[in-house]
Amino acid sequence: MKYASITTRRDPGRRLGARGLAGAGGGSPAYVPVPLEWRGTTRQVCGLYPWATPGQLPMLGGPIGRHQKSGAIICFDHVNWFLGKRISNPSVLIIARTGLGKSTLSSKIMLSLAAQGYVLLIPGDTKPDYAELVAVLGGQVRVVSRAGGMALNPADPGGMSVAAARIGGVAADALLSEAIGRATVACSSLIELARKGQPVQDYEEAALNAALRLLYERGRQAPVLRDVFAVLEQRAEAVRAVVLDRGVDATYERLIGPTQRSIQALLNGQYGDLFGRPVDRSVERSPAMSIDTSRIKSGDERFLAAVMMAAWSETYGQVEAEQALADAGLSPRRLYCLTLDELWRVLQLGGTMPERVNELTRLNRTQGVGQIMITHSIRDLARGERSNIEGIEERAGAIIVGGVPKREIDALSAVMTLTEAEECELRTWWSMYDAAARGDHGGDRPPGAGLFLIKPSSEDPGIPVDVVLTSVEREWGGQNTNRAWTQAS
Repeated sequence: MKYASITTRRDPGRRLGARGLAGAGGGSPAYVPVPLEWRGTTRQVCGLYPWATPGQLPMLGGPIGRHQKSGAIICFDHVNWFLGKRISNPSVLIIARTGLGKSTLSSKIMLSLAAQGYVLLIPGDTKPDYAELVAVLGGQVRVVSRAGGMALNPADPGGMSVAAARIGGVAADALLSEAIGRATVACSSLIELARKGQPVQDYEEAALNAALRLLYERGRQAPVLRDVFAVLEQRAEAVRAVVLDRGVDATYERLIGPTQRSIQALLNGQYGDLFGRPVDRSVERSPAMSIDTSRIKSGDERFLAAVMMAAWSETYGQVEAEQALADAGLSPRRLYCLTLDELWRVLQLGGTMPERVNELTRLNRTQGVGQIMITHSIRDLARGERSNIEGIEERAGAIIVGGVPKREIDALSAVMTLTEAEECELRTWWSMYDAAARGDHGGDRPPGAGLFLIKPSSEDPGIPVDVVLTSVEREWGGQNTNRAWTQAS
């Protein structure tokens, strides 16, 4: 639309332009807002087509909110963006400080994927953020505690050994090898946590691997940690061969004794019987599953980190077991979305924990698995004093960033390109939330909450979105970390 310059009758020297009347006493605005845009099918807006200007935002995935500048609808989920070739991997990393709506956004994405037939798996639901969502979808919430409740068996992740026994043949051998590898990583990770960050030696990992392999070769389905301890205690030749004790019992005791003591700590220490029991897998497959760890006290970070590591291993193993059964034609094919929340709880322990998480999160994208990873800071992904990142964010197809302080923006700039305007937005959202924390607002929705920047890649410009909850989501609460946010319109 073009604006003609109009000469006013009262003052011929003043002209009315596109921005209003200039000069003293005039009304010339410095900023002209962008008009709102709406989308519709050619049937709905047939009177406007083809003269209306089409929107430029992708219509892939479920609607999550509106563009902060234009008000246009923004659709996003990492699976459909991957299938639409907008991102290279079906995963997303969400970064924002507490209270800004990370769990609300992930719940919205998960709900959209559930409607598309994806199975939701939440290993390690710490608050819990997603139990209500899982219940609404008719899924199962499995509670973890020191005694009773759900068991977590690191020696048999996801029932892969039982699945291999059903499959048979070469495919079973391949699945068993993967099961032994995952079990070795899970057991090593728990031992490292029991040692308060002291690393597991390479020969200890080799001994654990040999013991697990021996148990599987004996036809023992669903072995538990006590079985692994027993094999080490028996000084099996397969174990002695990999630790090179040269047949000397004293050398074997010096090398493997610490491993056995660590296993005993996992079986009889602060962890109760959580890691010493087989997992009950009699429950039929459901559309969603949450492993609820909220009964673990918030101050017991090491125990919670151990539970989360074991829960991740269990869930990943379950996915691989079910996919192997589907490949063999023994069960229907299902697609999955795994949500890894509170990554910082494990990564803050330092040591080799980043490498352990990396190993557990290496699911092949050809297996039909999408991932949502959530943390407070990109610096959570750095190892100790080192500034380089361990690779988790590099494997994320998209990164979504909410309000963060300036030092976090400096860390983000090391792994992605942020324009000056994007940096200003992130700082503004954080300062709005910081002011709200001091009581400087009176609304139901904390300022800065629900405002995110979607980065499809490290170099692409971001898409600023204002997450909007539907009436249905507001009715059942969305998720409950912040009631004021779920009540926002």
